Amino acid sequence: MLLAPAVCILGAALAGGCSDDESGRQDPDEDRPESRAADSGSAGARSDASARQQRQAIEDLQRRVTALERRDAAGARGSRPAPGGGTDAARRPDRGAAGEPEETAKLRERLLSGAATAAEARKFWDRLRDPAEAVGSSENGASATEDGVARSPGTGEASLPDGPSQVHPRISIEDVRLPLDEVDLRWSGAKLITDGVRNNAAAFDAAGARIDAGPCPVSSTEPFTLRAFLRTRESGFCTVLVARETEEVGLMLTMGRVEGHVSFEAWSWRTVHLTSRNRVDDGYWHEIEVTYDPATRGAILSVDSVRQDAAVLGRGEARSAMLRLGDNLYIEQPFHGDLDEVSVLRSTARPEDFGAGAAAPDGRDR
Repeated sequence: MLLAPAVCILGAALAGGCSDDESGRQDPDEDRPESRAADSGSAGARSDASARQQRQAIEDLQRRVTALERRDAAGARGSRPAPGGGTDAARRPDRGAAGEPEETAKLRERLLSGAATAAEARKFWDRLRDPAEAVGSSENGASATEDGVARSPGTGEASLPDGPSQVHPRISIEDVRLPLDEVDLRWSGAKLITDGVRNNAAAFDAAGARIDAGPCPVSSTEPFTLRAFLRTRESGFCTVLVARETEEVGLMLTMGRVEGHVSFEAWSWRTVHLTSRNRVDDGYWHEIEVTYDPATRGAILSVDSVRQDAAVLGRGEARSAMLRLGDNLYIEQPFHGDLDEVSVLRSTARPEDFGAGAAAPDGRDR
């Protein structure tokens, strides 16, 4: 880490011990009378110049220290974030450009452009799930160690194998529909506004504004489609909505992992974020949709009916998740903006985008 040496250098500069003349070395002519006479006329000028140079050096070092502190703080946030916490500065919206095999990147672009056939969509999701493409990591985001056991990021705890022996009982889930046209007991600090997408909408401007919408269980074994209309000028990090139980996240929309962009994350939030390619902090209404397919464990993020990102989420669940609009749960990350027509439907939109109907390699349809 470069911060400690920079602080030491700054301390030395403040102590005034950085110049050769002040380091203890003696000028061989300094005791001669003529030298003392010449020096007396220029001492003030040298002193002023030295002071200016020292001030400049200190200011430069202070700027370096500040930059290093910010870098170290960003690194600390990225090493162990809270659910929904921190920014994702290294994450580029064009996910396919970050070391993805060329064929997979081409399939991704066809899928996101809406040009992919069901067979191409199936091939894309199969390639994302291929362990050969996930070098050094397991499918659920845990890293593989020398003993071959996948361990969860940050904790080192062993993760359960992802295979047929893992039985996930079905959970009883229903559609969640929040038109946000009327204030009720679930609203706290949120205000009703009349210029919604269709009718009224909810505004989150006051401190502590939120809507606690109630239970919203989520599981990787069940399909879902999240839809919400969002309007904001917020470009920094905040939580738009979240369904979670303690550390277990079912689904979440955030702003600002990439400045001005919206992101979706789920149970694999530590490693997987779907981020929009376009900014949404322009003060206009934008329709956000995330649809999930349990067969491929894949999700697609769309903004205003344009596909933006796609990723495999792996396995996970939040069986007792509670849905909150306008802020995170257990940690304050308030959203400043408006929401309307929020819903979590228990079905996959456009199953063909996940290869439904395409023949498998063994000749059987999905």
